[in-house]
Amino acid sequence: MKPKDIININGLEINISEQCNLRCKGCDHGMDVITPQNIPLPNLLQDVQKASQYFHTKTLRMIGGEPLLHPELSQIIQDFQDTHIADSIELWTNGLLLDNISKTNWELLNGIIISKYPNILNTWDDKYLKAIAEKYNVWIHVRDSNTFSWSMYLKKHTTNTAKILHNSCRESATCNTIRNG
Repeated sequence: MKPKDIININGLEINISEQCNLRCKGCDHGMDVITPQNIPLPNLLQDVQKASQYFHTKTLRMIGGEPLLHPELSQIIQDFQDTHIADSIELWTNGLLLDNISKTNWELLNGIIISKYPNILNTWDDKYLKAIAEKYNVWIHVRDSNTFSWSMYLKKHTTNTAKILHNSCRESATCNTIRNG
């Protein structure tokens, strides 16, 4: 594909970890039912490199599970930046492991979305988040996640089923996801 044929999109998500430090019943990423694993770095890079041949996105979102559990996070961020697929890279987290983010990772990221779940004791407060944002020149957004959106996984997949799921998803206008190729 020639550069002029690149499709510009608003957002692209890549699931880098299928494990989480929480086991929320009804997790909309399935972490309460799937076998925990981190996606291997070569697989992630191959997927993003392939996508970069066709797409350019304003934002590449690293999601999970909990992305902060991936032991190769720094290399993942750097490799994703090197593909030039996105104008910015953000990480979506439940926020419980913020103290574990390395200086390098803070410096590589453009932003962080923290999903704040009910009945979970957070390890941070607004003052801490503001100080981090200023120190590393990143933006941080906390979104209250009081409910999960979920879909039934049907044995028979049809075009109509896909349309129903797409039309009912609150993220459908901005969400394109890469997962295992």
